[in-house]
Amino acid sequence: MSGSSTAHPRVSVVLTTFNSEAYLSEQLASVLHQRRSVAEIVVGDDASTDGTRSILTRLLPYDASLTLRVVERAKQIGFRANIDATARLATGDVVCFADHDDVWRDDKVDRIVNALDGRSCAAVFSNGRVINAQGTVQRADLWRRAGLDHSDRRAMHEGEALRVLLEKRVVTGAALACTRDLLDVALPFPDSAVHDHWIALVASACGEVIALDELLIDYRIHDTNAMGLKSGNPRRELRRRRDAGDVPGREVEMLTALLDRVGESMPREDRVRVERAIEHHRLRTELPTQAAPRAVVSTRELLRGGYGRHHPSGLRSWGYDVLLGGPAGSKTTT
Repeated sequence: MSGSSTAHPRVSVVLTTFNSEAYLSEQLASVLHQRRSVAEIVVGDDASTDGTRSILTRLLPYDASLTLRVVERAKQIGFRANIDATARLATGDVVCFADHDDVWRDDKVDRIVNALDGRSCAAVFSNGRVINAQGTVQRADLWRRAGLDHSDRRAMHEGEALRVLLEKRVVTGAALACTRDLLDVALPFPDSAVHDHWIALVASACGEVIALDELLIDYRIHDTNAMGLKSGNPRRELRRRRDAGDVPGREVEMLTALLDRVGESMPREDRVRVERAIEHHRLRTELPTQAAPRAVVSTRELLRGGYGRHHPSGLRSWGYDVLLGGPAGSKTTT
């Protein structure tokens, strides 16, 4: 939208798939039956071996008003590379990201477009219902499960999204959309970052992040989630958090990439915040291996507020570092 009101913005949907036959039909139907039609659907299939490709062929319509781009990869490249390559193909003024296993409310696109109208370098993410594999609605909504509380939402509304995002990962890709100009800045996605958190960070640094408190998707949690919220399987949850980049070394790489990408356009106080976060996560990668010195260094950082500023639970992360930190513990998932 590039900062001006656009009467009829083109909306692209970026969808990645891998062995997605269980839930893909329901998601595609919800995208295709929006009150405000999308102009483009871009699909990157990461070498599925089930019925995913036949579903895509059967359900995606040949319609002159809809641009379809379906890339069927012969060899699997992984979620990160697939979402990056697929997002590069999107050409719309507004780009919505979709998971293969969720369901959109029929006015989602309309609400997203209205939220982004007239804005540049902007990202918006909505709330949503959480459902299980069978589609049963769970008690807690998406924001509550992600840890986004009232104070966080107030901070985002007041332009303090960066502060929130340096502490928590609260933006879910399935509920995320952004303007074309923001995506141009955010691409390519760093290897150290997951696209949703990265896009939100870039928006908070050089544009704006809008938290839209509407239940615009049904977010499905099941044992085969590639990314996202907890599945309930402890071993899978540890792997998910590791793959999501929730380790100090990855945080250092990602935040350094953020400064390299948009540091020059950031307000000085925001740049200082990012530099302070880098220092904190670097400290965690360099903790002493011996228990007593490690406890001293970690506790000093706790008292300085580093754990409180950069973790959803500073005491829990501090406790983990005291007990298990150091170079061997640099792959912590806290």
